[in-house]
Amino acid sequence: MLSEALYIFSVLALLIFLVWASVYIISLIVSWFRGAPYVPTADREVSRILNHLHPDKNDYFLELGCGDGRVLRKAAQIYGVRGKGVDINPIVLSKAKILCSFQKLQGIHFSAEDVKETDFSDADIIYIFLFPKLVQELRDKLLNKTKKNVTIVSHGFKIPYLNTYQSEVLAGPKFKTYIYRKPHN
Repeated sequence: MLSEALYIFSVLALLIFLVWASVYIISLIVSWFRGAPYVPTADREVSRILNHLHPDKNDYFLELGCGDGRVLRKAAQIYGVRGKGVDINPIVLSKAKILCSFQKLQGIHFSAEDVKETDFSDADIIYIFLFPKLVQELRDKLLNKTKKNVTIVSHGFKIPYLNTYQSEVLAGPKFKTYIYRKPHN
């Protein structure tokens, strides 16, 4: 009787794991094809980028393609910024929300939405780790729907239409990070 119950429990646990794993993999594939695959920025790189930016506690930090929200969470934890993390993948956003709750971070939230629909107008700093094709689709918003003096940080990929605003390039072990400071609209 006990061995039968253990067998049923084992089969149910395996089925639950397989369903969860399938949903997770499907969500990663969908994110990849939408231009925002889940590729987390290494913690060491996050620290290096944030130390260079040195955001102010009054800054509103927008992380596009945030995944587990590690850049926004670290910025909130160290610098006290407010902000929003946006990703198309609800699975990795769940992780971001759980980690945010465990860290007891205030003033930040995460939203499952298409970055093309996101409002950029309040952001003082916009952090982007997205495929160039998707960043190209954000052209009008980044050029015309951001506030004065916004800092745009693109990890991994240069943004050609922001070349006139490029202020720095940080070399990293895997990716370069491009920093654009847009003085006006």
